[in-house]
Amino acid sequence: ARAAKDAVIRKGALEGATLPGKLADCQETDPAHSEIFIVEGDSAGGCFSGDTKIALVDGRNLSFLEIIEEQAQGKHHFCYTMQKNGHVGVAPILNPRKTKSHAKVLDMHLDHGEVITCTPDHKFRLVSGEYKEAKDLTTTDNLAPLYRKLSTRTGRSTIEGYEMVFDPKNKDWQYTHVLSDLYNLQHNIYQASQGVHRHHIDFHKQNNSPTNITRLSKSDHLSLHQIHASKTLHTKETIEKCNTIKRSVVYRKSISVVMRSLGEMLRERAKKQWENPKYKLFMKRAFLNHYYTDSDYLFETKQRLNEAQRQYWSNLENRALQSKKTVTFFAQHPEYKKRAAEVAQKQWEDKNLLGWRSQKTRQQWTIEFRAKRKEAYNKTYYQNSMKLMKYILEQKGSLGDYENARTTKRNNTILSIDTLISRFFDRDEHKFAEAALHYNHKITKIVPRLDHVDVYDIEIPETHNFALASGVFVHNSAKQGRNRRYQAIFPLRGKILNTERARLDKIIDFEELKNLVIALGTGIGDTFDAKRIRYHRIVLMNDADVDGEHITTLTLTFFFRHMPQVIEHGYLYIALPPLFKVWTKKTAHYVFTEEERDLRIVDLKKDEKNAVVNVQRYKGLGEMNPEQLWETTMNPETRMLKQVTIEDIEKADVVFTTLMGDDVPPRKRFIQSRAKLANLDI
Repeated sequence: ARAAKDAVIRKGALEGATLPGKLADCQETDPAHSEIFIVEGDSAGGCFSGDTKIALVDGRNLSFLEIIEEQAQGKHHFCYTMQKNGHVGVAPILNPRKTKSHAKVLDMHLDHGEVITCTPDHKFRLVSGEYKEAKDLTTTDNLAPLYRKLSTRTGRSTIEGYEMVFDPKNKDWQYTHVLSDLYNLQHNIYQASQGVHRHHIDFHKQNNSPTNITRLSKSDHLSLHQIHASKTLHTKETIEKCNTIKRSVVYRKSISVVMRSLGEMLRERAKKQWENPKYKLFMKRAFLNHYYTDSDYLFETKQRLNEAQRQYWSNLENRALQSKKTVTFFAQHPEYKKRAAEVAQKQWEDKNLLGWRSQKTRQQWTIEFRAKRKEAYNKTYYQNSMKLMKYILEQKGSLGDYENARTTKRNNTILSIDTLISRFFDRDEHKFAEAALHYNHKITKIVPRLDHVDVYDIEIPETHNFALASGVFVHNSAKQGRNRRYQAIFPLRGKILNTERARLDKIIDFEELKNLVIALGTGIGDTFDAKRIRYHRIVLMNDADVDGEHITTLTLTFFFRHMPQVIEHGYLYIALPPLFKVWTKKTAHYVFTEEERDLRIVDLKKDEKNAVVNVQRYKGLGEMNPEQLWETTMNPETRMLKQVTIEDIEKADVVFTTLMGDDVPPRKRFIQSRAKLANLDI
């Protein structure tokens, strides 16, 4: 009767069930070449509603559902991404998929009217390059923005109707087709030697997909456009789009307001500032600091000054005048000459002081140190100054109150407008105004949704972020540390049911275990069919801490009691992620024990004298980036797996009963007798 009851339960709960949405399946259909990683964590990152649109470089904004449909037809898509060097770039969209069914979501309202529906844990990119989960964002956070426009024949731009994106690192507009061309060159799609002209294959100027960009020689490009001129010149679509841009009142008005207020304020403030002797002295010192730290400007200035000095000192009257001034000054102020001579003499007589100062300077002020120090300071100066700048623009509509606000804050990392324009914008006020307008996006409010929706995500290789059509950059889900051709990911939501004494109906009612059985495809209990298994390598991959070990033990109990055939066929494995990363500036190594760690440190100190050896203890897989996760735990060539086998079925049965059963005394005795063998996670 019980067997019949179990059969009814299995048939009603499992037969005809579709693969669970949380499963990130692989492409391989042969079980012998497929493997699934069972990991802890509720899916792998946050996701978006299916109608959320992604900004594509081919000129379209498509939703997740539309991209899934098109990729099923064999089409490829490319999106905008923020590269590791801080520049905007182009990247392919991989593995668009549904990640969760009936997920809890919230609505994020942005300052330009857009609304984004996503899970509370999805990460959004900030201007600083850091990421923050949606539920933790506030109205003061500066979201990294995507700004796009069509080019016009103004300023340096000589072509019209081509899409441009604002690059926060360059603080200037970049042509999207140039970014796609760089992508093709970096991925060896073609070589720069093919020609200097970038050509849109389908003659559609706004289809900037890398698959639509090629390079041609000048003669070939000209000839091709002469033949197909009707496709590119004076088309109704091109004329209409250009006219739309020219009629854009919002953009013109924004730039006009900023430039007008900026010009008036700079003129008035400059007059007052240069009347102040202290300001003149401050500017002199600031200029000298800039003069001696910017090598390019130093070289350019020296050339200009040398020429000016040559002309000046070739005039005998100028020489006589300067000589007279020098003699007069020291005749009137002999104390200056005496004081300077005494100080200098004392310093140069102290050999120990001179030696110590010389040695410390050489050790500290290396070329690398100078470059990093300057970069770090400039990043802080720029972000703090632009953050205040954008706030003043939003609140007042002009920059008239910026200097007052800067002075009130008493923050030395907030620069004056003069310094900001000079240091970061090559004294180009228009370029500065563009950057101020396009610095960030902000959230106006976050509203939790009462309903639950299916959510979706994509994968972006290398950079792991992409731009939504709403104009903000977001992180993609954390399932990149795998080869999706033959590796699947199944996430477990926390600790599963202890199945040591659980009845089948309890197991089937437990959603995580039910989905796992469906994903494996074998059935459970008496109806288990090894021929239907979908993966010949089932890998338990959990954190190297107490919770991770507990989840591994619970999962082993489930397989031993209810799917023992998986173990008997040799399909079950446990991943052994490294415990430590040991690295220097030149090399990095992953080790699995404390002994290996200590030996590696000694070897590195021998091989790289004076090198600083760093050690990181991995408490969880989440501390690794996708590349590290692949290299250490999922790459078949470098990973370490432990195959689960049963040498003595009776002994194994006793151990599982003791540790996972209801009786406490046997478990207590087992733990006490083996306490000295425990590997404590402290």
